[in-house]
Order: sequence, then C-alpha cells, then structure tokens
Amino acid sequence: MYKTYTDDIFRFFLANTREVELSEDLTADTFAMAWDKIDTFDGKHERGWLYKIAKNKLIDHWRRKKPLPLDESIEIVDDRKSVEKMTEEAIERERIY
Repeated sequence: MYKTYTDDIFRFFLANTREVELSEDLTADTFAMAWDKIDTFDGKHERGWLYKIAKNKLIDHWRRKKPLPLDESIEIVDDRKSVEKMTEEAIERERIY
C-alpha cells in the first residue's frame, strides 16, 4: 500500500496544508497509523481506508493548531517612504546629476 498510495496521500496533505515538510510528516503519520491498525483493515478499498486515516490526521492537525493570541501592544509600523519623500529624493538626485 505504501508504494502504491504514498504519493497520493502526500499530495492530499500538500493540497490542504501547502507545506511540504508538514505534508511529509502527516503522510508518514498516516502510514504509521495504518500499520498500527492493519488488523482492522478488511482487505477491501485500500485507498479509501488510507484516505480516511489521512483525513482524520488532517483534522487532528487543525484541531491542535491554535491561533496566536492577539496582543494589543503590538504596533504595526509602516516604514515605506511617502510619495512626497520619494519625490523630494528624485528631485534632489536630478539636481545633483
């Protein structure tokens, strides 16, 4: 099953997480779980059985991932130059040139 479905399971995770390393880890966890639960496998629908395990792994991952707490003291600073400042600098460069 590993040789046959590993790429499919990996792509499933990659499509849902957009993170290669995380997808690799979840793929490995899926096949480890499948190995641990092989005695519950009825021998039919290998792909569906693996995808069910993979889906549950993904759900577990999203449940464990908690949002970062909002910190009211964080200030977002916009350090981009203003249009006026860029214009002044351009005029100064022209004058020097």
